[in-house]
Amino acid sequence: MDPEQRKDLGEYYTPDWLAAKVTARAMDAPLTQRVLDPACGSGTFLFHAIRRLRAAGEAAGWPRERRLAACMAQVRGLDVHPVAVIIARVTWLLALGEDIRDRATDLTVPVFLGDALQWNIATTATMREVVVEVPDEPPLRVPAGFAEDQARLEGGVQAIKEGLERNTTPDNLRRQLRNLPGAEPADVEAMAATYARILALHAAGRDGIWPFVLRNLVRPLWLSRPDQQADVLLGNPPWVAFRHLSAPLQRRMKEASQRMNLWVGGVLATQQDLCALFTARAAQRYLRPGGRIAFVLPYAALNRATYRGLRAGDCRDVQLRWEEAWSLDETVQPLFPVPASVFLGRRATAGPLPAQVTRFSGHLPRRDADEAAADAALRVGPESWPPMPSLAGASPYRARFKNGATIFPRRFFFVERVAAGRLGSNRAAPMVQGREGKQDKRPWKDLAPPRGRVEAAFLHPVVLGETLAPFRLLPSAEETLAVLPVLPDGTVMDAARAAREGFGLLSDWLRQVERDWAAHASRGEDGKAKMALVDRLDFQKNLSRQFPAQPLRVAYAASGTLFAAAILSDGSSIVEHACYSAMARTLAEAHYLMALLNSDRLRRQIAPLQPKGQGGARHFDNLMWELPIPEFDARGPAHQALAGLAAEAEALAKSVPLREGAYFTEHRRAIRAALEQAGLTARLDAAVAALPGL
Repeated sequence: MDPEQRKDLGEYYTPDWLAAKVTARAMDAPLTQRVLDPACGSGTFLFHAIRRLRAAGEAAGWPRERRLAACMAQVRGLDVHPVAVIIARVTWLLALGEDIRDRATDLTVPVFLGDALQWNIATTATMREVVVEVPDEPPLRVPAGFAEDQARLEGGVQAIKEGLERNTTPDNLRRQLRNLPGAEPADVEAMAATYARILALHAAGRDGIWPFVLRNLVRPLWLSRPDQQADVLLGNPPWVAFRHLSAPLQRRMKEASQRMNLWVGGVLATQQDLCALFTARAAQRYLRPGGRIAFVLPYAALNRATYRGLRAGDCRDVQLRWEEAWSLDETVQPLFPVPASVFLGRRATAGPLPAQVTRFSGHLPRRDADEAAADAALRVGPESWPPMPSLAGASPYRARFKNGATIFPRRFFFVERVAAGRLGSNRAAPMVQGREGKQDKRPWKDLAPPRGRVEAAFLHPVVLGETLAPFRLLPSAEETLAVLPVLPDGTVMDAARAAREGFGLLSDWLRQVERDWAAHASRGEDGKAKMALVDRLDFQKNLSRQFPAQPLRVAYAASGTLFAAAILSDGSSIVEHACYSAMARTLAEAHYLMALLNSDRLRRQIAPLQPKGQGGARHFDNLMWELPIPEFDARGPAHQALAGLAAEAEALAKSVPLREGAYFTEHRRAIRAALEQAGLTARLDAAVAALPGL
């Protein structure tokens, strides 16, 4: 399967050892439990569920035929991807081992193609129905009277299939459907109308697979009937961030998440993940009251604000009581592209989280190691629940430090100067062109960068995360120059406004990039660009709030392995989104903040709060303000001491020779080495430790 397609679907297949452990923990009575994996992927959880059921059956003295019948009745899978379903069916069969031989009955593999989220279920004034999308046509509809009854559905779909083969008229099919046990007249009429549509599609050459599509897409509704709900729900739901969904799915996810008490919104909206909604919605639809649930989720589910509703377990339409949690952070390698967790619980009244988590750590011989190899390689033990950052912070500086501007698309605004010709250049309106870089993504990387003269007042140096080093800015580079259409009062202009204000060159530049933006920007359901370019540039006001010019600021890098913060005294520079900055009221306060924001002691204190990635904890963002860092007090001896040490460290950092052309990480290492050799690192950490609460 295409890795990009798997990423789009949020499909990160679970290693064999982890699926085995989760299944064993969830299936505590395998002989009697009906199991469903609603996002079964290649079927790894189904494999271990069948193996566990077979082993229990053998131990209980069940004959082969009884074990086989139990597997067909009790271990089910569902997935939205047809290739995954084919693989999962083969995996399901392989798990039967010798039980598959010399059987006396037909073999049915209960692994179905369908959308477990049931986005295609619609409710009208008179009935529920399954809506099946048809490209460029009105949808097909299957009434709930057929969709919720397996025997009736099979009879109806088989009649449609044979009707297509024989070119049966809709009236004749209607008479056949009336003979199905329990078929209501309204349902028969709806199915006959659907058949008429399918017959027309078939006649128009729109293939004959619709019976197959109908049979599979309505399975989720049948599986969610109370008499078909599972005793155990397990698996690895799709991990897809809100920002990566299409516009229609974003709308659906937001509405459903709000209804189930899962939506955080605000600045965290783009970080919300479909897996939280999938977990709650799957439990509501497919898990019987009191049934067990065991899902593999991102590590962030343990402590990030976007999963707060899921952790609480009160999802309005369903209650979940979490009884156990596993932590599989970046120390478990290899695993997933991001660290993981496992949540185990029941469909029951929500309660407090368990006091501890079970932490796994260690290096596996291979990603898909079996359980025995994992047991030999991994250390497992109890650990305190990861600390959970708040959205408010404990320090007054939380409100003052703001994220920098998201300057996107980069080649529209980041520029390089064009070499002057024989007539020289005009400093008031230099010739520039958009800078091509590795961070450009499609479709923007395929566009020719803009080129033209721009009024010099709109050329600003930009402070990037890599521009910052401990206690100093690194030498300014040409690539940090950007065309930013902002008036001194913070008004961000489009081409029309720039022309009205008399900035013709800037207006010409903006017309170029606005034309390309209109042609290639992401579109909403109405077919129009989701956002105007000027609004994208000033997303969340992170550009305009940096005006009027602020001559004394402190900025720090939002991510990295170690802190890097410096004072900005150039009022014309703009801070980009990889940094946070705040205006300092005095130079002493700027030094005080710079001391804190370069302290490794402070970094170690916030490390447990950091989100985990494949390379470990990398993002700081606002986490330092979760600590009770007090506002600067010029009369406080501890504050004065920190400011004085930072001034001393700044002078030393600026004197460190930096190799020209070296990568910024080498420059940072050289500065840190000089500070440590001079004893300033230890003195600064000791002074930070002297602050109350730190």
